[in-house]
Amino acid sequence: VHPGKLGIAGHGFGASAAVFAAAGMPSGPHGAKAVFAAYPTVPSPPAEEPASGLTVPGLVLTDPGDPMTLRSNAVELARAWKTAT
Repeated sequence: VHPGKLGIAGHGFGASAAVFAAAGMPSGPHGAKAVFAAYPTVPSPPAEEPASGLTVPGLVLTDPGDPMTLRSNAVELARAWKTAT
């Protein structure tokens, strides 16, 4: 793995874990370059807090019928993460 080209991805609980991992990494040349959160689930503590401080690009995916359920925080995560789409 090239340390200057690191991306982080996760699905479900792993999607929220990817956000926490990116928030815990150093910024700059050895930090994550992008984060992909596929169908994130609600962790405890919530992933929105570390996501709000991320400056790397992010992609949050969700199912059209799932974003506002009790087990998904995709909408809240995308709103908190300013550089995510």
